[in-house]
Amino acid sequence: MEISTDKSLLVEVARLYYDHQMSQQQIAYRLGTSRPSVSRLLQQARDEGIVRIEIIDPTQKGSQLEQSLKERFQLHKVIIVPSLKESDAQIKNRLGQAAARYLNELVYDGCTLGVSWGTTMCQVVSHMIPKSIKNMKVVQIVGGITHGEFDPHASEIIQRISENFKARSYLLLLPAIVDSVLVKQAMISDKKIKETIDIARQADILLCSVGVFKSDSLMIQADYFDSQEVNYLNQLGAIGDICSRMIDSAGDICWPELDERTVAIEMDDLKKTKYSIAIAGGEEKRDVIHAGLKGSYFNVLITDEGVAEYLLENENKITEK
Repeated sequence: MEISTDKSLLVEVARLYYDHQMSQQQIAYRLGTSRPSVSRLLQQARDEGIVRIEIIDPTQKGSQLEQSLKERFQLHKVIIVPSLKESDAQIKNRLGQAAARYLNELVYDGCTLGVSWGTTMCQVVSHMIPKSIKNMKVVQIVGGITHGEFDPHASEIIQRISENFKARSYLLLLPAIVDSVLVKQAMISDKKIKETIDIARQADILLCSVGVFKSDSLMIQADYFDSQEVNYLNQLGAIGDICSRMIDSAGDICWPELDERTVAIEMDDLKKTKYSIAIAGGEEKRDVIHAGLKGSYFNVLITDEGVAEYLLENENKITEK
């Protein structure tokens, strides 16, 4: 029998396994399929959010790895998801699930949530849990990409989060980087745009990911930098960005002139926000995450085991020197 993967079948398999305590072999016999097929269906049910497994920690300390990271970088909270040699797409899916659950617990009546964009944020949105929050605002904290083929879905992310929480949305419909400081000043002096930026800078919760600076990164593909600027950024030691602001391995802004042309909240805004949440994982992002922690831009980190172990190993090496 060929198993379809419609939602009703996923729900049935999950109920038989978790509610009725049937073994995977028993379920396979009942459905006329194989045990590996049942195992795949159960994993799919978890991946699609039909099954959520929650571990209650009475001590509220989390895992030892989470606690070690929390203490080492003086963070408010750390959430670590398994990596298990999975692909970046699978890790992003796990990060999205974890961030969506945490955000659902964190938001409260009257709060303002600031959000960046990107593929990781799309995963957060796909796992959102509907909840009505009174007088909540959701605001875009960094300008977007103007090239349609590289659209990071910034406005869609804001709109869907707003709908999820029954909140009011504020979009920042500007490029992430403009040609000159004068152009930026003219844009942000507009009454409505200034209002949006002011709301973003006063957010109670900020949720953002990090980007890696490499040849196929979104900002280079979207022609925000020409070849000379790319070379110059490499000379300056740029390793990635936080809210489109380019940083080096120490977590410092590596090109102040470029930073002055960037349309986003300031790095100091990240530092002073009550909950400044970084959600990022995967091997290629680990150095940018480390740089962000060195700069103290986040007080909450949602990442994967591989990155967490790398961060602690590197910090231990620094301590030993």
